[in-house]
Amino acid sequence: MTEPSNKNPNIGLIQIPKSTNNSINTYLEKNNSNIIPINIQSHLNIPNILKKIHGILFIYDFEHIENSLAPAEDELKDFLIKCIQANKPILCTGYGLQILNSCLGGLNPISTPSHSSNNKESSYHRIFISPGSKLASILGSGGFVRINSRHSYSITETQKSSNFIASAYSLDDGIIEAIESTEDVYIIAVQFNPEIRGEMPPHFDKLFTSLIKACKKTQNSVY
Repeated sequence: MTEPSNKNPNIGLIQIPKSTNNSINTYLEKNNSNIIPINIQSHLNIPNILKKIHGILFIYDFEHIENSLAPAEDELKDFLIKCIQANKPILCTGYGLQILNSCLGGLNPISTPSHSSNNKESSYHRIFISPGSKLASILGSGGFVRINSRHSYSITETQKSSNFIASAYSLDDGIIEAIESTEDVYIIAVQFNPEIRGEMPPHFDKLFTSLIKACKKTQNSVY
């Protein structure tokens, strides 16, 4: 990890489980941001953390974590809700989408084993990204694209919070693959895992650069 710069925005990184592949960390740092690792636990000093960070990247590969190592969902939700209330930019991947959805009144996800990985190897399927969505604007276009899939639980329109709109769907069964805030704020979540960069089309790196830009805007508004 490079030496933090005061000129760069601080991105709070919640990564579950902690990965030995630091590709995304390297990418964020090379694109002018500082990483602040956050370990979600009881008695977390949330106000102090919120003073230090300008946004959140929440990566949760739920399929591949031991139950004994998973943090309590209530603590994750409490932290994310505080970030939302503080107007911090938020990007969630994987199971992070479902946690974020529940923070704003979404219902429990449903079982979708056809979307799960096989022996820790990702499966793949095609999705449709809605033209005109924030996600499409970030990526440069909407339409059809092939993505990785590592989740056995999902949400549909029935489970989705009314505070979000769906911006991507699975072509096979209509499962929601991305959500974004209905407000003019940077809160985006994707069901797939773009942080596994070798498994995704290169233009999905724009998700992370868009988060950096949103955090930089937050940083500049503080001073």
